Formats: sequence, structure tokens, C-alpha cells
Amino acid sequence: KVRFEKPFLVALRKHNPGQYVFVNFPELSRTEWHPYSIASGDEPFIDLYIRALGDHTQKVVKHAEECNAHGKQALIRCDGPYGNLSFNYFRYGSLVLVGGGIG
Repeated sequence: KVRFEKPFLVALRKHNPGQYVFVNFPELSRTEWHPYSIASGDEPFIDLYIRALGDHTQKVVKHAEECNAHGKQALIRCDGPYGNLSFNYFRYGSLVLVGGGIG
């Protein structure tokens, strides 16, 4: 679980679970941005759940563990949130929801 406080400009926009943000860990790479789904709606924090499956996510988890061991906070850059979830789901009797991605 990665939890961080939204930066000032991002804090002006409300986020909801199911939306996504692009996240960069500059201590790992200054140019790699990866999308992650938002898991919480607790303002002003954003919670992401990251599983170490690929090369990048394994580096992220290892870096987070090293930061915790040294009592250091990881530097995180965030772009978003994206995705519009203002659709009225209750006006339909049935829904088909389809998810995609590697996670």
C-alpha cells in the first residue's frame, strides 16, 4: 500500500476510488510514469495498492521497504486523477462491468 498526501494543485480536484493517477518515483527514474488505480477516497490522501509483479513494481516495493527501514519518506510525483465516475448506475436494472490491466 502506498499512501501519500496530494500535492497542492492536485488537492484542488476531488478524487474517487476507481479513478487513476500517473505516478513517478524520481529516485528510481525521472522519466517513467505509470498509471495506478486509486483505492481510497479519503481526502487529502491517495491510497494505491501496488503488487510486485513486473520489473518496475518490484523496484517500487523494494524502494519503499528501504525507505521504511531508514525512516525516510519516498519522493512521489503524481499526475491526475483521471476518469469520470459520475455515471448514474442506479437507473439500470443490470450492469456489465469489465476491467482490464495487468493487476
